[in-house]
Amino acid sequence: MWFNQMGGQALPSSNDKVNQFNVVGGRKATVGALLALTVLLATMHTEQAYALCNGGTTVTSTVVISADCDGGNVKGLTLDTGADVTINTGVTVSNDAGFGVNGRAVVVLGSATSTSLVNNGTIYTYNQWGLWNQSGGNVNVVNFGQITATVRYGISNQGTITSLTNVGSITGGFGSIGNITTPAPSINVFNNLQGQSGSASTPVTLVGYLPLSYNIIIQDPSTYGQLTAPNQPGTMAFNIYGNTGTTLVAGVNASIVAENRYLNVLNGFSSLSSVTGGDGTYNGYSYSLVASETTPNSWDLLVFLAGPSMVDTQASIRNSAQKLRSVFNAAAISSNFANMNTYDCNLFDSKGMCISGGGRYTTVDNPDFSSTSAVVVVGYKATPNIRIGGFLDQNVNNNAPNGIKVSNKNPLMGVFAVWNQHATGLGYQIKLANAYQDKNVKTTRDVVGTSEAGTGATDITTQSYVGELSYAFAYNDKTLLRPYLALRHTTIKQDAYTAQNHTHCKFRC
Repeated sequence: MWFNQMGGQALPSSNDKVNQFNVVGGRKATVGALLALTVLLATMHTEQAYALCNGGTTVTSTVVISADCDGGNVKGLTLDTGADVTINTGVTVSNDAGFGVNGRAVVVLGSATSTSLVNNGTIYTYNQWGLWNQSGGNVNVVNFGQITATVRYGISNQGTITSLTNVGSITGGFGSIGNITTPAPSINVFNNLQGQSGSASTPVTLVGYLPLSYNIIIQDPSTYGQLTAPNQPGTMAFNIYGNTGTTLVAGVNASIVAENRYLNVLNGFSSLSSVTGGDGTYNGYSYSLVASETTPNSWDLLVFLAGPSMVDTQASIRNSAQKLRSVFNAAAISSNFANMNTYDCNLFDSKGMCISGGGRYTTVDNPDFSSTSAVVVVGYKATPNIRIGGFLDQNVNNNAPNGIKVSNKNPLMGVFAVWNQHATGLGYQIKLANAYQDKNVKTTRDVVGTSEAGTGATDITTQSYVGELSYAFAYNDKTLLRPYLALRHTTIKQDAYTAQNHTHCKFRC
């Protein structure tokens, strides 16, 4: 134990454990007086004595604190305009006093218009404030380490903290942060990870005005920020760090979220009347602040799948419609080709019967689709000038675009009736025909953005009607020419269907 008498005693070495206090007036203290002072100053504590931070000089440039230092109740680490200070990992910056402003560990002067502090180590005081931003001071703070004040605030802000990012810990006997004075101080942006860590919960406690913007940092379902600010004045915009509207800080990754209920992210709020941004989206998820089910005046962050957006879903449907166009085109071609061309029977036996078999291959492009079918046609010659018949066309296979599967629910079928002016087939001919087709179609939509790969099954029904007038005549004895005029009407209808995605969520299409 030692005195710093006004006459100037020598300071102890850095290895001494000391109880420091001053005696004014130059008298030699007695042992009894020492004991009395020890009782009166019970808040005094034992700590290591280090050199003054930055040699006691106010910082106005880039400085790295690489060794432990202590203000010695003379002058803490002091920052003014231009200061850009980094405290290295494992380094302790400390200061203390039972009373008086000289005991603050780190001080940002009121004249500081722009300063920066990155703490990777420890800022410590017992009785005073760990970091004091004076009225008028302006500072950006990133804390990867610890800012600790056993008795008072870890951070006392009386000026402006442009941005405070905390992925370490800020603690104090009065609270983590004191943000109350006249005129009102400001924490413009507060990014915070301190709070829930595994099974332990040590939220940042704030006394005074709310930060203008509070961005919760989420590392995993059991590691995320919590803020306790009981009935504090001001309004606060809530967001998830890394979301649109937030700014990433060097060395601090964007939040990683999952479907989860993050408990007690805001505490001491009887309502959310002072909080905006309680609902939003982030990385494909929706989130909402909801009242805690167990803790009064506490709010949980509920994160859940956002579901598909209307724009992305419409884009996905357009892609499917483009693919289905080839199926519609193939259906129209198949039914009309059957009516107007080869699906006919005009060679009869003695009983007036005709039967023929064959195959059909149809292909369309943009997008590509092809099908192969087996065909049978049956006809009957009712009179020398009239014949009737029908056909069946059964798909063997279909090659459709990705995401489209086509199969026959019923084969392509149809009937026809033909009148010829002459039994030889020459002269005028009138043909009436109908075709009907019913196909099963299974569609799986492409995923576009937030859209889902909805899968559904439906029917595509095709009906075709043809009326044809032609005139046949012989040319050079070996050639028969038949120019014709035809009218065709085709209807293709796709039924509505219910699509279902992989999460078994149904929606109408």
